[in-house]
Amino acid sequence: MALPDRFKIEQADARWRSPEPVDYLYADIGTSSVPPKAAADTRAMCRNLRPKSAGYWGMEANFVSFLARNRCKPPVTRPQFRAWASILGVPIAAYANRAWLSRIPDIATQMVFGCSPGLNVSASG
Repeated sequence: MALPDRFKIEQADARWRSPEPVDYLYADIGTSSVPPKAAADTRAMCRNLRPKSAGYWGMEANFVSFLARNRCKPPVTRPQFRAWASILGVPIAAYANRAWLSRIPDIATQMVFGCSPGLNVSASG
């Protein structure tokens, strides 16, 4: 079965300047741990390729690190995500996705604090 002509997937060195903007960039530049330069490398690729939206391997861990550095308390909020996205400077694909935005606070809260803002856990004696 042939793929429809609606899209084309290319694997290329994103350090070259594309003559036309691309729709989506996913920078799979990680290894077993999040490289400290992943966000900066992705920003450089975005300058070259001018994607409508982008993501990179380790992006979620970068967000969690942002929360920890800023001593955010649970629950994680959408404004915290928006603040991180603004500082990151990458056109995050999920930023315009209402379903993802509605879930990221809960997911990040679970990753950082091991609990869910939707659950009210009280100590029992």
